[in-house]
Amino acid sequence: MRTTLLAATLACIAPALAHAAPTTWNFSYTGFDTTLRQVDNWAGTDVTTTGFRADATVAGSFTGADNNGNGLIELSELTGFTLGRDDYFGCAPSGDMVAYTCSIDRFSFDPAGTLDVKTSVVNYGEVYWSRGIDFTAGSAYNEYDQGRYTSQALTYAWTGQTRFAAVAAPVPEPAGAGMAAAGVLLLGVTACARRSRSSRAA
Repeated sequence: MRTTLLAATLACIAPALAHAAPTTWNFSYTGFDTTLRQVDNWAGTDVTTTGFRADATVAGSFTGADNNGNGLIELSELTGFTLGRDDYFGCAPSGDMVAYTCSIDRFSFDPAGTLDVKTSVVNYGEVYWSRGIDFTAGSAYNEYDQGRYTSQALTYAWTGQTRFAAVAAPVPEPAGAGMAAAGVLLLGVTACARRSRSSRAA
């Protein structure tokens, strides 16, 4: 009886356990051909600078788990994504912004070291202000800030010298991990009990 009960409980909570360990990865690309255009209509200036910058960096983080077991973390398996100061899962206007849209158009990460991602952000403020970002890994990062009298446009273009790094964030301390596992187990048992009661009531 105990063996049967244990087997039934494990079968019931297995899906919860399988999805219990998403990983957060911090990623960065460093070293780009850079183009920066700065316009100041007050001063009557329009200046563009170009050149390779070894210290130019695009960085962010993402959280997800390989739920389907194909060796990749894909767009449908993401639970978090940030790029610079933008949180793509908590996308919402703040301050004097009247519109804030963000999208992840493509995402696939192979822990062996390949990240394929395409994202965009567009913000609009109440008073002659807008900001936008287009990011395609392996191609270019474009960012602009447009005000009433000044504007800035920045482009980072990938080169053979662009370096990629992705590091998994530290896992919880053993005590914390144990508590998390116990919590998942409790949730699974509770869900099983609910289903069992529902089936008996039916």
